[in-house]
Parts: sequence; C-alpha cells; structure tokens
Amino acid sequence: MKKFKSLVLAILLVSCGAPLAYSFEKQYKSFKIDDINVRVFDRSTNQVFPLSELPNHYGLDMDLLVSVKVIGVPSQSFAQLLPRQKVTLSIDAPGYTTAATGDVPPWQENHTRSVFISSKATTSYLPFIAEYQCYPHVIFTASTAESTKSETLALPCAE
Repeated sequence: MKKFKSLVLAILLVSCGAPLAYSFEKQYKSFKIDDINVRVFDRSTNQVFPLSELPNHYGLDMDLLVSVKVIGVPSQSFAQLLPRQKVTLSIDAPGYTTAATGDVPPWQENHTRSVFISSKATTSYLPFIAEYQCYPHVIFTASTAESTKSETLALPCAE
C-alpha cells in the first residue's frame, strides 16, 4: 500500500508539474524587433557616418554597421529561465544594370546572432557588419522566431 501511495503521488506531481512549467514559459513576452539602424563605417578613418553623409562616394573602404534594437520583458520571478534567442539579419537587393557598371548580380546575405535580455534591462542592441555595396534598393530584414521588421534603403555610389 505504501508503494501504491508513492506511485500515485509521483504521477500526481508529474501531471501537475508539466502544465505549471508550461505556464511559466508562457509568462515571458517574446522578443520583438523594434528598430533597424544602418550607418556607414569608414575603415580609413575609423569613423561612423549616417548614410546621407558618405565619406567616399564610390563605396570604397566602407562597411555597413547595422544595429538591430530588440525589446522584451521577461517576468521578474522567472527571468533566469529565459533562454537566448537567435536574431537573423537578411540583406537582399535585386540585381541591376547601368551603363557605368553593366550587369550587377543580386545581393543576398544573412547574419545570425544570439540575444539575451535580463530582467533588469528591457532592450538590447545587436550590431551586424556587412561590406558596403552599391545598390539602389536594399531590404534589411531582422527577425526572431516571432517578430520581423524590414527597412528599405538605397546604398548609392557615384558613377
């Protein structure tokens, strides 16, 4: 009889514990992509510029510094259980043709980083770096498992 009571108690704990653990997981707000900011890093001067003030109008010796703002607030009591999530930045641009460049193939690039937001902070900024390339229509898309945000920008170059 004692073994039977122990077995019943164990089954009861397992059956009640699983939904409770699931409810803890559901208390977290999922991470959300809040903003995408694109700037230019000039490798020759170690300076960062807005896209409107390109230091080199031919796109030479420059990188894109893409900052993705992620927000999310885990519940205070179970913050230590919140796992890291992946953030993916996709850069997509259609190919184009001009007299100066000829045929330029499409540009597709993906970067992935992990993000963790503690219970004390509600925001995290993830930097991504990509080489500057001249394209008139570029789509930057940042995404997590449950959130996506896109920015469309022109990355011009003098011809």
